[in-house]
Amino acid sequence: MAVLPSVSRLSVRVGRRVVGPILVLLIAALVGLGCQTTTSSQVEATTAAQRVWPQPPERARIRYRSEIRGPVDLGIRSSPIRRLWNWLSGRHTPKLIRPHGLASDAEGRLWVTDPGARRVHVFDIEKGRYRALPKRGDDALDSPIAVAIDPQGVAYVSDSARGVIRRFDRDGKALDEWRAGGRLERPTGLAFDPRTSLLWVVDTGSHQLLALNAGGDVTRSFGERGSAPGEFNFPTHLALTPDGQLLVSDTLNFRVQLLDTSGAALATFGELGVGPGGLSKPKGVAIDADGHIYVVDAMFDNVQIFDEEGRLLLYFGDHGSSPGSFWLPAGLLIVDGKRVYVADAYNQRIQVFDYLGE
Repeated sequence: MAVLPSVSRLSVRVGRRVVGPILVLLIAALVGLGCQTTTSSQVEATTAAQRVWPQPPERARIRYRSEIRGPVDLGIRSSPIRRLWNWLSGRHTPKLIRPHGLASDAEGRLWVTDPGARRVHVFDIEKGRYRALPKRGDDALDSPIAVAIDPQGVAYVSDSARGVIRRFDRDGKALDEWRAGGRLERPTGLAFDPRTSLLWVVDTGSHQLLALNAGGDVTRSFGERGSAPGEFNFPTHLALTPDGQLLVSDTLNFRVQLLDTSGAALATFGELGVGPGGLSKPKGVAIDADGHIYVVDAMFDNVQIFDEEGRLLLYFGDHGSSPGSFWLPAGLLIVDGKRVYVADAYNQRIQVFDYLGE
């Protein structure tokens, strides 16, 4: 009986046109992995897709759609040869470690900051491509928290540990970093306003909001530590309303503030609470197609939905790891007013929901 040589005796010679029978078998196995039949996890996903909020007989407003743990969940797969090379060279399949910030660009790509992996994941669903930033040879990120994209496709990433904003072009090439004249202490939330070409930055360390122009200079800033309207206590996340106002998670004041671009407080809602309608650790904020305000609460492990007056309409999610449950969620993104992405940080995934409308 023929005995196959041990793996330790095999050698792979890069650049040679020699493919041994073992290599052929490995490639065939990898191809087979991409052609598997329905698995138990796929069946679970199909069942989970029926989860809605509120429960019947009330009309559903939010519906669970899917989860993203890595490129494979979006149908993005490397070629069998690439997967084999990654295996032989000790590279791991890309996956989310602790996703936090979310953004979408004009090409429909999903950008995800991941302080656990110290990188930014870029998922190009339409073209079936995946990229991790920074590229090899570029300076590493220490703690990427948020990402914002301008109309030219330039990505701005807040590195809170280093106190800088890193910039990448649409192809992922590192451009430069902004320090705002040394005024950034701990930048976190970001939002780019295409009408004014200003990048708005939440600086958690200084309890301020800053606006940076195209050169990275501070053109205006406001806020200080306190609990009065327009003051902050460790703010973290930021979103722009359709008319250019600023929606800010004032995290350790347990509230959300709506401000104009001069820093005047237009509205505040929320207070420390132990149930729906109260807030314990508000993080990601966003607005849907009908003007409802979504707030991620990392301590309650849910997403609460408020009307423009700050009245609770609905909440979805609970603590856990099943579809529709969360474990310390963070960032939030709503695309086209309907598709809701939540960074489920400690479950190492992005959860996707549909807003079903009024």
